[in-house]
Amino acid sequence: PPIEEVSSLVALYDSTKGPTWIRQWPIRANESVTSYNPCLLPWYGVYCRDSGPGSSCRVVALELDGNLLQGPLLPSLANLTQLIVLSFFSNLLTGTVPPIFELMPSLTLLELSANGFHGPLPTVGHGMLLYGATYNKFSGPIPAALLQHSQLTEFSVSGNLLTGPIPDFSAMQSLAGLQINNNLFEGSIPRSLQNLSALSNLVLGSNNLDSAPFPSWMCEMSGLQQLSMASIAMTGAVPDCLAELRNLIEDFVAYSNLFSGSLPTAICNLTAIFTFNLNENLLTGSLPPCIGRMYNVDVLQLANNFLTGPVPTSVGDFDEMYQFELQYNRLTGPLPPRIAANSFAQLVILMHNFLTGSVPAAYGQAEMLELLLLENNLLSISLPELLQPGAFGNLESLGLSYNFVHGDVSVLPLSLHYLDMAGVQLNGTVPVALLQSATLQYLELQANALTGTLPPE
Repeated sequence: PPIEEVSSLVALYDSTKGPTWIRQWPIRANESVTSYNPCLLPWYGVYCRDSGPGSSCRVVALELDGNLLQGPLLPSLANLTQLIVLSFFSNLLTGTVPPIFELMPSLTLLELSANGFHGPLPTVGHGMLLYGATYNKFSGPIPAALLQHSQLTEFSVSGNLLTGPIPDFSAMQSLAGLQINNNLFEGSIPRSLQNLSALSNLVLGSNNLDSAPFPSWMCEMSGLQQLSMASIAMTGAVPDCLAELRNLIEDFVAYSNLFSGSLPTAICNLTAIFTFNLNENLLTGSLPPCIGRMYNVDVLQLANNFLTGPVPTSVGDFDEMYQFELQYNRLTGPLPPRIAANSFAQLVILMHNFLTGSVPAAYGQAEMLELLLLENNLLSISLPELLQPGAFGNLESLGLSYNFVHGDVSVLPLSLHYLDMAGVQLNGTVPVALLQSATLQYLELQANALTGTLPPE
C-alpha cells in the first residue's frame, strides 16, 4: 500500500498502545515505515485489495474489535482513503473523534460502539450504509449533516448522552434500523418517523420523553418487525391497534411504563411475535383467554403489574415458549398444566401471586426446564410427588418458599445452583451432601421444622 496508508497504521498502533493489544502487529521500534507491507504479510484486522496491474494494493478494511486499543484516534487515519469497513467495536478508545470519515469516500460501515468517545457524533460521507456509535459518551444533538444520508440503512447511537428533541429522520429513506434508546432526548415521539417506509427495527426507549399515550399513528407503520419503547412514561391503555402491525415478528418491548387497564384481546392476533414484554406497568384485569394464539412467542413478560384471575390454559398452546414471567401480580387459581411441559420452556417465573393447587407432574418432565420459581403463592406441594426419580433432569434453580410444602429435606435434589425452600414445612435432617454440593450457590432453608445439627464448615 502507499506509504501514507502504512504510516497511518503505524501511527494508530503507537497512539493506541499497540504493544498491549491482544493481537499485535509486527511493528518494531526505530524501524522504517518503508519496511512494512501489511498486505503482503497480513496484519491482524487489516484487509487489502489489489488495485490492478502496476498499482499497489490498498487497505480497504480495518477491523480491530475487542483488541484493547486505548487512547484517541489521530487525524492521520484519514489517509486510509480507500477504506470500506472501519470497526473499533469494544475497545478503550477515548477523546473526541477527529473529522476524518468524510474524507473516506468509500466508507460504508463505521462501528465505534462500546468505547469511551465523547463530544459530538462524527459525521460521515454519503456512501455510508451502517453507522454504529452505541454506548459511548457522545453528546449534544444529532448533527444535521448525519440526517441527510439517504443511503443509510442502520443508524445505532444508543447509550450516549445525546440531547434535544428526536430529530426528523425523513431524509433517511433507506433506513431499516434506528436505535436511539438510552439517551437524553426530550419532547414527544415525532410523527415524521412514519415517513420511514423501509423502517423495520425501531428502538427509542429510556429517554426523557413527555408522558403520553401510545401514538396511534405508529400502528400504521406496517413494516415494523421490532418495536422497543421501554421507560418513556407511556400512559393509557395498551392499544388494540397493535394487532395491525402484522409484520411485528421480533419484539414488542414496553416495560417500565405507565400503561394501565386490561390487556386487549387484540394482542392475541400477534401470532408471529417472538418477544412480548410489558413488565413493570400498571396493568389490571385478567389475561386474555386467547393469549395462547400468540403461537410463536418465546418470551412472554408481564411481571410487576396488577393482573388478576387465572393463568389461561391456552398458554399451553405456545409452540416454542422459552421464558414465561408473570411474577408479582395477583393471579389466582391453579398453575396451567402445560406451560412447563413445552419442550422448549427453560425459565418459568410465577412467584408472588395467589396461585393454588399443586404443581402438575408434567412440569417435572419438561426436558429443557432450568429455572422454576414459584415462591410466595398458596400452592400445596408434596415433595415426594413433585421430585420423583427422573424428574427435573436439567433443573438448576428451584424456588418454592412460603407455600404449603411438605416432605423430608432428604428428597431435595443435589445438583441445583439455586434452592429456596424457606418458610415451608420441611422436616428431617439436612443431608451433608446437600450442604457440600459443588454446584449449589444459594440455599434458603429457614423457618422450617428441620432437626439435627449442622455439620462443621
